[in-house]
Order: sequence, then structure tokens, then C-alpha cells
Amino acid sequence: MRRPKANAVSDNHRRIISTTLGLLDERLCRFERWARGGTAKGPLYEERDDLDEDQKQAILAQIAAACATLAEMREELGLKQQEASVTKLIGSQCDWFWEFLVQLESKQLNRYGEVSPHLAAYLDPKVKLLIEHVDEISSIARRTPEHQGMPQASRTADTGKARTCDEKEKPR
Repeated sequence: MRRPKANAVSDNHRRIISTTLGLLDERLCRFERWARGGTAKGPLYEERDDLDEDQKQAILAQIAAACATLAEMREELGLKQQEASVTKLIGSQCDWFWEFLVQLESKQLNRYGEVSPHLAAYLDPKVKLLIEHVDEISSIARRTPEHQGMPQASRTADTGKARTCDEKEKPR
């Protein structure tokens, strides 16, 4: 295969190629972790390793080949390796998931049918607690040396709007 001339790849093309291949590389890393037996386990979610050894070895071989192709393309197309900050990944995923948690509040669940008072009394404090845990995880992850001493942003379940810890929540 011929290597494309440097000026044959526009910046726009390089960006979309780099983004798409970076996402593939991220998935390949996840596949490799699974093929090596790394799984997650939580109270409501568990990854079950049901790959046999032959499958694991075949997947790892394909991942190695794909990674070699990605490295070649990076070199030949002048692509930059994408770097993902774990602090930013945790923070952005907490921010993204916060909205899903808010949808579990009884006033939101009423869109799917009337929520019994007993379920509301049980669910609302639990959801509030989970939101607090997710906000705290985000806050902890964002504590980096350059952010020390700066107020951490958090949200209130009532408004969904960001507020700093220096601001007091308004009484309900």
C-alpha cells in the first residue's frame, strides 16, 4: 500500500479519522481487558467471563493485529495519540449519569404511572443519596493540584443547575 502524501489528508479528514480510530482503540483496550479475564462486578451489574481460552487467544491476536494497523495509520497519516484524563472521564461520566438518577425521583417516575406514596418515601431519599455519592465521586476526581482551593461544583436535585459548595442550598 502506498503512503498518502502529507497534503492529501486535510485537517478535517485527519480529525474524523483520528476520532473514529481513537474510539476503536478505546474499545480494543476494553476487549483486551475482557480477553485477559478482567471483569467488573457490582451489586446490580456483573460482567461474566464466558470466553474460553481459545476465544481469548484468538481475540488477543486480532487485537494485536488491529493495534499494529492503527499504529501504522497513526504514523503514515500523522495522527496524534489521544490522551484521556481519568479525572475528566470520571467527572464527565458522573455529570452525564446524574440526569439518569434524577429521572428515578418519584415526581419524575409519575410520567410512567402513579407512584405509590410508600415507593416515593423509600425511593426519593435513596436516589438523593446516590446523587450525593456520584457528585462526591466527581468532586474527588476533579481535585487536582491546579484546582486546589477552588470551590467544587455540584448540583441540586431540585433544579439540576450547577452550584458551588460555597453557595447554600435554598430551603425547600
